[in-house]
Formats: sequence, C-alpha cells, structure tokens
Amino acid sequence: MNFTLIHDAVLLAMAGVLAVALAVIIERLIYFGFVGRAYTRLVAALAQPGPQAFTQALAAARSGPHVDMLTGVHGLKEDDSAERVDLKIQALYLAQQAGLRRWLWIVDTAITLSPLLGLLGTILGIIDTFSALAAQGVSDPQAVSRGIGTALMATAAGIGVAVFCLVFNNFFNERVERVNEQLKVLALEHSGQAAWARGRLGDWVLRMSLSRSKLYKPFIQKWRSSWSLPARPPQSRPPRPLSRRHP
Repeated sequence: MNFTLIHDAVLLAMAGVLAVALAVIIERLIYFGFVGRAYTRLVAALAQPGPQAFTQALAAARSGPHVDMLTGVHGLKEDDSAERVDLKIQALYLAQQAGLRRWLWIVDTAITLSPLLGLLGTILGIIDTFSALAAQGVSDPQAVSRGIGTALMATAAGIGVAVFCLVFNNFFNERVERVNEQLKVLALEHSGQAAWARGRLGDWVLRMSLSRSKLYKPFIQKWRSSWSLPARPPQSRPPRPLSRRHP
C-alpha cells in the first residue's frame, strides 16, 4: 500500500474542506452584513412620524428576516384567538431561523473534521516512514526526521483550519443570537396595544423569557407605563370567625 499517496490525498481533502468552509464564511459575512444594514434602515424609517412610516420602513429595508417578521406581526387578525395569535408569532419567529443558520453546519463540521483528517495524515506519514526504515534500515537520520516532520505538518494544518473555522463559527452564532433578539423586540414593539392588553402575547413572552434580559426591560417598562390595562377587582375575603375558648 502506498501510504504516501494516501497521505497526499488526505491533505487534498483537508484543502477541499477549507475551500468549502471559506466559501460559506464569505457568503455568511455578506448575508449578515446585508441583514445588519437592512435592520438599520428599518429602524430609522420606523422612527419617522406619520401614517406612512410603516410602508416607508418596508420599502427602505426591502427584504430580510426583520421585514418578514414585521410584516407577519402587522398581518395578525384582531378576531383570532389568543392561542392562534401565539402560534402564529412563534411560527414567524421559527421561520426566520432557516435563513439565519443556513450552511453553518458546514463550518461546524469543518471544525470537527479538520483535526481528524490531520491526525489521519500524520499517522499515514509515520507509517510510511517506518515502512521505509524497515525496508532500507537507518542509513540517513536526516531523511527519517524529514519524513516525520512532513507527517506532522498534516496535524498542524488540521488544527489551523479548525481554529480558523472556530473563530467565524462563534462570530456567526453571536450574529444569529443578536438578530433573534432584534426579531423578538420587533414582535413586542409592533404587536399592538389591544393584543397585549387581552393577553394574547403573554404566554409567548413568558416562554421566550424576554423579561429577564436587560435588552427588553426598557420596552416592558414603557408598555406598562403607557398602556392602561384593566385593573383587577379587589377580592373580598370573608371575615375570619372568632375562635372560642372553652373553659
């Protein structure tokens, strides 16, 4: 068996993994850059006064997960039940995850696969070196050292590819979480006073645990101060009977 040829094939496979991961990284950088600029234009257009602010915001952002979420929230019907509105908002939120996490599994796979390919290349290189030693003997120590050093290059390359992909994988995961928080804020801001007052979004907010995050506290405090929710009627308790002491 020609271990040198297999070793070179492993290095080529590692180069292919790096090329595919690099293509995904470039595509995701372009995508998240577009999403960030669209969100900035959307927020700036929504801050403008006037009845046409919503239409101008959609035209400014053009497309993206924020536009889809905002359009879906504004399309909720007033006569829907609380459970139906709750499910629609959850469906809108989950529908955006496919576009945000597209191809990220390739970067995650490259992180795990590259060190394993490097280790395989190193093992095959060492096997080839020791096979040559067994056949010819230790006549040139420099050639042995050179063969082992060439074999270890595969491990170094695999670890380098994994570290490179790991940095961008963590960056993309952070971007996904940031966009998800922005989607939740848009859903809460533009869900409507009537829907919140009737408790239609209460279960969804509790399940998403938005009230625990510092990002959502200003919005929740603003809603509580500006919206006049119906007060609960005071509950009357029956008078407690006096205990009689027996002599």
